Amino acid sequence: MVGLLAADRFHRANDNAIAELIEGQRAEHRRVLDTVINLQGTELSTWMASFSWWDEAVSFVAEPDAEWASENIDIMVGTTSGGDTVWITTPDLKVIHSADAEYRSRPLPFQSSAELDALLADNYEFSFFIFFDGELWEIHGAAIQDPNFWRNETPVVGYAFMGNRWDRDHLTSLGSLTETRLEIHPAATNHDASSDENPVFSELSFDHPIPGIDGKKLAVIRSTFSAPAIEKFDSKMHENLLWWAIIFVI
Repeated sequence: MVGLLAADRFHRANDNAIAELIEGQRAEHRRVLDTVINLQGTELSTWMASFSWWDEAVSFVAEPDAEWASENIDIMVGTTSGGDTVWITTPDLKVIHSADAEYRSRPLPFQSSAELDALLADNYEFSFFIFFDGELWEIHGAAIQDPNFWRNETPVVGYAFMGNRWDRDHLTSLGSLTETRLEIHPAATNHDASSDENPVFSELSFDHPIPGIDGKKLAVIRSTFSAPAIEKFDSKMHENLLWWAIIFVI
């Protein structure tokens, strides 16, 4: 009887240790994913902030020039640190120039001007995610203003938006940096992350929430990773438990 109790205690301790190791791996993968997403977003937001607070951008909105746009706006599209599409608009959101990596004419990346108005009311620089053309897009934007004044001291003469499409290639790139396999699921769908009870060590996962334009959860990134070292440790512990059981039975 004492032997069985000892074996049960050893088994529970093993399960607790494995669960802690798994959670530690999740926390590390989550930290790396958060860092990579934030760094990539910073590149896009920096582009927008620099462009929008520029006297030549102010002049362009007043008098659009295709040649100037080609040399100063279109170069932001299709590059490693740039986005897939850029839009330049008037204050009332009329598009005066756009460029797309696939040479497509895409509409502005929001469902209606009403939902964007709330975001623009208190922000000179902003970012959000949206499902657009059936795919998840990361959008960064900024108000175009005279750089000789503080943001709150000069009128908005237009807006600049840049979109980055989270397609399979983008997810694969993120996954290689974070050593995970990434999938996007709309928030409305129910996809449970892997459980730590009877874990499959090659299919451990966690969810990263993605906010929409209203700040509410729009989607989740399911991040799946493997933990061979933990699997090896768990196997060794179960082997030891088996030997304990044999000893106590004998």
